[in-house]
Amino acid sequence: MLPGHAPLISTIRPGMIEIYEGQTVTRRIFVASGVAEVTPERCTVLADDAASPDTLDRAAIASDLRAVEGNLPSLREQLARAADADRERLLIELHRLEREQAVLQAKLDALGQTGH
Repeated sequence: MLPGHAPLISTIRPGMIEIYEGQTVTRRIFVASGVAEVTPERCTVLADDAASPDTLDRAAIASDLRAVEGNLPSLREQLARAADADRERLLIELHRLEREQAVLQAKLDALGQTGH
């Protein structure tokens, strides 16, 4: 956000936030989710989960992503066959896994952008 930006409040998708001083990026932070409040003077981010790119382990993230993606087809099949109470529980689990997949993929994408 640039100085003088119109005020807004928005949810944040998983990804990298870059903090600038002048034209130079002075810090990068990976944010899994949260809310950003923009005023003409500043941008405030309230993050549910944030990490320095230096703390992200590419191999561990890739392994976790493969595990999640390996579980999704089976869960979708179970959901297709499920009835009432089981269906609700499986739907919640599917949404949780899809969210985890999105965050893990965003972490890998962010690492690719920063060269880590």
